[in-house]
Amino acid sequence: MDLLYILFIIVLELKPFGNISTNHMEQNLLSTNRLLKKTVQTIHEYQMIPPHTAILAGISGGPDSICLLHVLMTLSQRFRCRIGIAHLNHGLRSTVSDQDAVFVRSLAEKQNIPFFYKRTDIQKKTKTSKKSIEETGRNERYTFFSKVAASHGFDKIALGHHRDDNAELVLMNLLRGSGPLGLSGIPPIRNNIIRPLIGVSRSEIMSYLTENDLKYLTDYSNADTAFLRNKIRHELLPLLKEQYNPNIGETLNRLSDIFRREEDWLNILVGETLDQITKSRGKNELVLFVSGLQKLHTAHLSRILRAGVKQIKGNLRRIRLSQIDAAIEMIYSNQPHSGVDLPDRIRLEKINDSLIIRQESKSLRSIKPLQNPPVYHYTIHLEDLPVELWMPEIRKTLFISRVNGNSLPDLPQTAQTVDFLDFDRIRFPLIVRNPEAGDRFIPFGMKNSQKIKDYFINNKVPKQDRSFYPVVVSRHQIIWLAGQRIADAAKVTPSSQRFIKAELKTGENEAINDIKQNTW
Repeated sequence: MDLLYILFIIVLELKPFGNISTNHMEQNLLSTNRLLKKTVQTIHEYQMIPPHTAILAGISGGPDSICLLHVLMTLSQRFRCRIGIAHLNHGLRSTVSDQDAVFVRSLAEKQNIPFFYKRTDIQKKTKTSKKSIEETGRNERYTFFSKVAASHGFDKIALGHHRDDNAELVLMNLLRGSGPLGLSGIPPIRNNIIRPLIGVSRSEIMSYLTENDLKYLTDYSNADTAFLRNKIRHELLPLLKEQYNPNIGETLNRLSDIFRREEDWLNILVGETLDQITKSRGKNELVLFVSGLQKLHTAHLSRILRAGVKQIKGNLRRIRLSQIDAAIEMIYSNQPHSGVDLPDRIRLEKINDSLIIRQESKSLRSIKPLQNPPVYHYTIHLEDLPVELWMPEIRKTLFISRVNGNSLPDLPQTAQTVDFLDFDRIRFPLIVRNPEAGDRFIPFGMKNSQKIKDYFINNKVPKQDRSFYPVVVSRHQIIWLAGQRIADAAKVTPSSQRFIKAELKTGENEAINDIKQNTW
């Protein structure tokens, strides 16, 4: 059956396109076809295709990519561009994936277009990359397209995303709690990637295919609602359209356009500000004036920090809001020397009026504390739980998680480093920092407050060890002297219903399995 299918594809009249190389046909289509008019408008608006551009089109064989290819070929003389086709076989659908490749290859041969092909095992790569199938597949496609473009002289990579794709992504990012960048949706142009169809809808694409009698492939996995994107497309958007806003797609695209314009303007503003407050810049290090940072609105400061990290790290993957918030807390604090660690060996260190953003050459956990007594300051948000906070300044790990009431052990039997707090008596975010002069709290079982210093003296904690017991602060009130005692205000009582488990351990790589169990 597979062989018959392949032979059928090879001998197929693959009109999709017939002969579309004449100026006469282009002019006729431009004067009558709405999709072509919109596409030309988009190309001009974003200056996507300068004259004599070589364009590599990513073609899967589906309706969007077939429409893209036909449009590019139709407009090739108008923009004096040459076209190539790239097809990545993900190997996800066994022989069907191979048949898709045969279809696209035959199309390229029929139209006498250069064809570039690669087969990969996305399932296998997903296991090693520890990312989702969608993300792994996307990364593989972009890497393949970029390599082909670079090695074969293509200036642009054209992809078939359209306005419905954009609306779905905006809604998906909204559900994920994304910021303005995520809500700006799919960019029409990014570096050498262009999306000429971003101004047209899925229904316009299907009409165009019908009008031009273009054959395409159907990927039935696009109907699988196990994937979030498909669930949004087939369930949530139709529901919103039917019961809340019949023009929900246009509304989401308008929102995307607004955020994209503002994002462009803010990037210019951030770039100018970053230049003004930069003290020095090196290959793996950026130094900013703390005094300049402290004058900024927190929203502006957050963008500056992200931009600075991106300059050093090269991207913002795995950089979370809670990490940026911790850096902001550090910048505004009165501590002259403190630091915040980010993923991929990125360290933000505040030394007097300098904020150093640096990528270390080795793991941050192997770096010795820079100051004695150590100074540190971290922020934990509710959404971070369960959290494993490594503090290189004191070489200890703080574990905080939520636990069910029926999982609560006999409190007197728990280790000294483990404490349980009443979840409803504390407020997030929590600040984890070194003890400071004048700190006070009411230890568990007492009625009056006492200085942390006096607590250490009464409990015979050596002076040189005291900075190695963090204080955990909730709304300016110390609720836990980690590794020692909780505050009376956060204690568990018979009426407590929800609980926080907190533990301080010494070491660089403590297990967190016990933290992840029995969470709610």
